[in-house]
Amino acid sequence: NLTYLKYAVGFNGGSSSWINDLFVGIKTFSGGVWNAPVELKHYANGTTFTGWDSVDVSSYASSDSIQVYFYFDDGGTWGYYAAFDNVTLVAPLPIDIGVASIDSPATSHMLPGETCTPTVTVKNFGTSPETDFWTYYEIRDSSNSIVYAESVQINTPDTIAPESTMQIVMPDNFTSSIGVYNITAYTVLAGDLVPSNDTLNMTLSCSYMGWNNEDATGSYAVQWAQSCVGGGKLWVVGGLDTGSVLSSEFRSYEPGVGWTTLTPIPTSSFGGACAFINGKIYVVGGFNASFAAVNRVAIYDTTTGTWSTGTVSPPDTLRGGVGGAVVNGKMYIVGGSKSSSFPTDCPTLEYDPAADTTGGAPWTMKTACPRGDSGLILGAPFMPFNGSPYVFVGGDYRGNSSTYGYYYYEPDADTTGGTPWTTIAQPPADVGGMWPAMDHDGTYLYLFGGDPAGGWVTPYSDKLFYWDINTDTWIDANASMSSAYEPSASGIIGNKLYSFGGTIGSGPIDPPPFEWTYLATYQGIANKKIANEKNSSILLKNMPNPMIGKTNIDYQVGINGRVKLAIYSLSGRVVKTLVDGTKKAGIYKAVWNGRDDTGNRVVAGIYICKLVNGGKMISKKITVIK
Repeated sequence: NLTYLKYAVGFNGGSSSWINDLFVGIKTFSGGVWNAPVELKHYANGTTFTGWDSVDVSSYASSDSIQVYFYFDDGGTWGYYAAFDNVTLVAPLPIDIGVASIDSPATSHMLPGETCTPTVTVKNFGTSPETDFWTYYEIRDSSNSIVYAESVQINTPDTIAPESTMQIVMPDNFTSSIGVYNITAYTVLAGDLVPSNDTLNMTLSCSYMGWNNEDATGSYAVQWAQSCVGGGKLWVVGGLDTGSVLSSEFRSYEPGVGWTTLTPIPTSSFGGACAFINGKIYVVGGFNASFAAVNRVAIYDTTTGTWSTGTVSPPDTLRGGVGGAVVNGKMYIVGGSKSSSFPTDCPTLEYDPAADTTGGAPWTMKTACPRGDSGLILGAPFMPFNGSPYVFVGGDYRGNSSTYGYYYYEPDADTTGGTPWTTIAQPPADVGGMWPAMDHDGTYLYLFGGDPAGGWVTPYSDKLFYWDINTDTWIDANASMSSAYEPSASGIIGNKLYSFGGTIGSGPIDPPPFEWTYLATYQGIANKKIANEKNSSILLKNMPNPMIGKTNIDYQVGINGRVKLAIYSLSGRVVKTLVDGTKKAGIYKAVWNGRDDTGNRVVAGIYICKLVNGGKMISKKITVIK
């Protein structure tokens, strides 16, 4: 009755330009001989996987003996890693029902005020058809108080066949408020022989800052691209393709429309500066595939869809791996290197597109960054934001340390005797370093992802922090990205911060990650919603539900005045009046003992608890069981 091989695995395939493959297979013994190994699963290079996994081995159950193998192939090159543990060959037992997945909420993040219908999928892991079992769904807040509890009973004629699944929708919705919740879904079946698979847990974060996946269809896998934002679009150009080959791709993303393929850039590069200024896109400097600086200015006219060239900077001044930003229509390009060697200076160059005319002088050397001979290479890339009075730079290929600190530059203060450069607080150790994304919304500076240790040393970062200029402090957004990586491009469009593409080594992640979060400044809306909730009447929870005997009902009165709390049948008949009078705004508790207004115990079934206050009615289902 052997059915599957179950194991815990951790696999980091690095990038697709290296050989890093993990193979899982089986070898059987029958007829007095060992048969040839059979590959059952392949974790390919350029991918990652961490968690429980399994493979079907039912076709080999008749063998006299079985061996399983895990084989990691690094091709004789610099490998990443693979690890496995808790390897089990599983044979099903007759009575075994469990939770296979939590389907709703569909992600680990919800917006405040968003509503979902909690849903789970249960599976019959056993060998016998099953009926007459319960599925429970609980949500607890950070204080471990239950804020949602519902259940569904499956009984005859509903039956789950062996190895089959059934999706179960809870009878009531859940509406989120700001906070972190723990979700527990579990089954209860008399005689269940494998309780270890009965329960599934999930952490749910409810905030205006939390990453949401976006559709990457029509984009391209890329590492260290040049990018900018303008005209309501994210523009991504060049970068490195698989195998560290230069890409000439040029795409734009518009929310609600998707990705558009544009005319390729004539001279490819990665790690250069990119800006959207007055309807044109400027790509300046960068590296070629040999890490040699590209001394060119490429200009794309978004109206005509054509490329042209601008005036290059003075000899040997343009570089790759630069930082910087746009202020008042001018590009300020900071640091970088002329080659793969670490720089020994950190210059600041000003490029003024308006002065890039025949006989014009668009280039000006400005006050160098205080990093001095430490230089800056492949830190936070040139920022796409165009509207801040400051140029922010920081991070480095060599990692996140005070040697490679973070600064802002104020062009208006770059005068004789002025102090244009200011050092800001060093960010936390688990973000930044090599090629993090950095964006500014005019209020906060956002820093996320990157390789904190630098030099392609794991682990990469999935953290998001934002910096407050008034207090010089970094604030943890408590919003982890979909995975840990170095974002290839980023930008702010409207009230959303986007992250696109990425790498966890030498080569791009394919398919590219693409996700967004609301800005920290958007949380002002959250504060208004919290204030509204405090003035609302809410049925907070009732426990237990289903109930045997009695249940405790917590409710909130939002407005001073008349309050009615009662239990109704599904036909609308009043079964039991619990509260009918005047109360002040606040939180209260009521108890229903399962009896009607005449004192008789009610029959098993579903009842409706209704709260009326301030002209509004809120209802919640209560299940009575015997």
